[in-house]
Amino acid sequence: LSKKEWDNKKRLNSLEGKIYSKVDDIIKNNKEEILEKYPKVSNNAGYNLIELVNNYDLSRLICGSEGTLGIVVEITLKLVDIPKYTGLVSLYFDSVKKATSCAAEILKTKPSAVEFLDDNFIKLAIKLPRFSTDVKKLNKNTKALLLVEYKSNDQNKIREQIIKIIQAMFLIKT
Repeated sequence: LSKKEWDNKKRLNSLEGKIYSKVDDIIKNNKEEILEKYPKVSNNAGYNLIELVNNYDLSRLICGSEGTLGIVVEITLKLVDIPKYTGLVSLYFDSVKKATSCAAEILKTKPSAVEFLDDNFIKLAIKLPRFSTDVKKLNKNTKALLLVEYKSNDQNKIREQIIKIIQAMFLIKT
């Protein structure tokens, strides 16, 4: 929404208006702290507060909350074609800290998705028949995984992205 559209929503005499007004108050009262403490990486998940500070985008906050802040009852989607090719890189770490410290470098390679799996997830997956065989093949010191996915209609672009991420991981001192 534009600032004007946001302000118009706040003036609505309805539940929607109250929600926009309350969120606006929360953001105004906490703007400095959000800007100071919000991670300096691209974030496509979680409570995406920075989008509210900069762009008046309530949809990203709701989507990122994964149902913990509210439920969407009506939505209009713009669909796009699924790219023809997919590449996946699995990165294994002996600590959660090492995995998270690589996030900024990974995002520079422009992945279509990054999935973080910590040791709690690994322990749970071992108990599930569907995953246990594969998970048991992991090195015993694996405490975190990052699954990095690339999608494109151009196989060479995916190869280039995979080469970049492998090179970046060799250069990072964790």
